[in-house]
Amino acid sequence: MNNLPTQAQHKLENLKQAARDSDALAKAASDSAKTDRLKVAEAARMALNNVEVFLQQNSGKHFDLASAGKVPLRKNETPLQAVERVRKSINETRVKLRNAQMARLSDVELKAQAETYVDEMGKRAAPSLGIDLAKGLQVQGDDFHKPVGQPGSDIRASERALGLLCWCMPDQVLAAIHADIDRLPGNGVDSITKSEVVAELQSELLTLERDEEAIICKAAQSGQIIPRRFDASPLAVLGIQFGTKAQAA
Repeated sequence: MNNLPTQAQHKLENLKQAARDSDALAKAASDSAKTDRLKVAEAARMALNNVEVFLQQNSGKHFDLASAGKVPLRKNETPLQAVERVRKSINETRVKLRNAQMARLSDVELKAQAETYVDEMGKRAAPSLGIDLAKGLQVQGDDFHKPVGQPGSDIRASERALGLLCWCMPDQVLAAIHADIDRLPGNGVDSITKSEVVAELQSELLTLERDEEAIICKAAQSGQIIPRRFDASPLAVLGIQFGTKAQAA
């Protein structure tokens, strides 16, 4: 169960009613109008489903009302034109966000991660020697004695071989990884800067989606139905944000 503000709960009920109404209109439409009505009905169902899935995934969380988006209509611009313009900005911002999320880390951080990786792999794969009075010298290690692919062995042959190399010749393995990093194009970005850029773009994207929803709602008040995107942010559609209120035990 979600702790939605009353206004957001009413919005959710309106979305459900809109989906039902769209289905009914599509069924009653004449043949010439049925295709368009079916598209509107499908868009309404998909938008509602996106919101309901989001609420299920965040069941038990508390939400607060968020500041409403703006209705940035330009001179002589219709609501539909405004939505199309905002959606273009949304798509552009999404591309920037994906690029920021995919941006590689700086050489310094990658090499630091490589050092940690080689150290941990070496420790994991390091064999130990033991003396069994009946069997003699025994080699033991992390799954060292178990056949690859057999029950109880979760280490692939390549991982096992690499681990042993990290144990017996870590400097050489690390030097090879560092050489690969040095050949990467570009300079990369440090993790702090990357996180800041990603957060800024996520905030910008949500603001644009809130503006989109505000225009759609304003148009609906005048009787113009503008279908929502199936992947529109549920936070924007419901006008909410994650809250900080402690949940009751």
